Amino acid sequence: QQDVDCFQQLLVRLASLLYQAALRQVCELDEDQLEILDTTGLDEDHLQYLETVNDRCEILIQWLQQIIVDAHLHGTLCVAPPILSRTFQELSRGIVNLNNCRKIKDIPFPYPYSQMLISMLLLHWIVTPVLAALVIQSVWWTGLMCFFVTGGFWSVIYIAGEIDQPFGEDPNDLPLIEMQMDFNNSLLALLDPKARTAPSFVKQRRTTKKPTARFSGVSQVSQVSSQVDADDDKDGDGDEFLQQTSSVDENFSRQVSSASACSISSMSSRRSDQQRNAGRFRGLTRSDSLASKVSK
Repeated sequence: QQDVDCFQQLLVRLASLLYQAALRQVCELDEDQLEILDTTGLDEDHLQYLETVNDRCEILIQWLQQIIVDAHLHGTLCVAPPILSRTFQELSRGIVNLNNCRKIKDIPFPYPYSQMLISMLLLHWIVTPVLAALVIQSVWWTGLMCFFVTGGFWSVIYIAGEIDQPFGEDPNDLPLIEMQMDFNNSLLALLDPKARTAPSFVKQRRTTKKPTARFSGVSQVSQVSSQVDADDDKDGDGDEFLQQTSSVDENFSRQVSSASACSISSMSSRRSDQQRNAGRFRGLTRSDSLASKVSK
């Protein structure tokens, strides 16, 4: 257990350092503005070496992979290899996404393209009032149209400039300091003993109201079961419940059999009545035909 605790403490500290190093590569913030977890207990030589290297993310990822492999070999991290390989895949995906973010910062917007846009906007700013004065007769409408059209185009250019560099300290930039603090809080929450162990579950017996059915036997079963559940919670005796449920089941089966017998007898009586009525109708039709022949 001590080896597991040391592994977890080292893992979260290296993860915090990695997150800070990744943010520093894409933003223009100072190192003191991005907080990390306490590095007490880490090797001082390794920390000094980390400050001198060019790319801290590569070194930190190398350290993370090394401690994961060592923990797996020594039995501290007992995880199946297919599941453990996902850890290295996620680390590699993270460094790929970091390089994509670095492209946004390091590769500037093409200079000829930006100069061409600024030149076209200046030409539009000069020509728009002249054309508006020739087309629109009202002075007020001319000023309003020139103001809104020209201001709209320049606003689009400034918005594009803000989106081009989202890593900074401007109000429209990403909240990198808050992101670092939120990541540290997530790591600290994972170190809590209650977060590292799954909760246990004890099944408790509860009395619930059973739904009433169409037959009286089912309603009697629900009433007896609810009553016996309450008695079992108090006394813990279940023999009476078995006897009562068996008797109620017998009553229920008798009621069902009697109901089915009644339905069958009623169907047979209906069929016999129908046959009698059919016979009477045939006799009447024959007598009518004979009477007609005699009259003729």
